[in-house]
Amino acid sequence: MDKLIDMMNEDMKKQIDEEISGLKFTKNFRSPTAEEWFVFLPSY
Repeated sequence: MDKLIDMMNEDMKKQIDEEISGLKFTKNFRSPTAEEWFVFLPSY
């Protein structure tokens, strides 16, 4: 993984860091046997 990060420019690193730091998720139980996961990214 470190090698891939080293190949990225600073703008790309910053964008990835912002997305990861703003990542949020929630889990809803629809029934005793069903659940939903929602993932929220800051730029979407």
